[in-house]
Amino acid sequence: FAYQGGGRGFDLQVLQTLEAWVQTSAASGGALRQPDLTFWFDLPPQVAAQRLAGARQADRFEAESQDFFGKVAGAYAARAAAAPSRFVRIDALQDMDAVWQALLAALPA
Repeated sequence: FAYQGGGRGFDLQVLQTLEAWVQTSAASGGALRQPDLTFWFDLPPQVAAQRLAGARQADRFEAESQDFFGKVAGAYAARAAAAPSRFVRIDALQDMDAVWQALLAALPA
């Protein structure tokens, strides 16, 4: 939803239909299976690009424009707003130790 729907503008209704086909099973009583928990490491695209530039060569997705990643972030925000009980937004602008502590604090006991 974030990369294809938000970033690439793929039709969200089509994505929802595909999601239902792929993530619905008889074992779940016909219910749509979703992740129990999704971590969203929220970071402005320009900061992510700066960090990546010093780390390694960008892959196919990482080489996309900052506009693309702004749209991806918007799509993550929309998904998180639609299912807040299963999304954890972590402010990835923090230093690595603070991000790690936020991740640990969000994990179920």
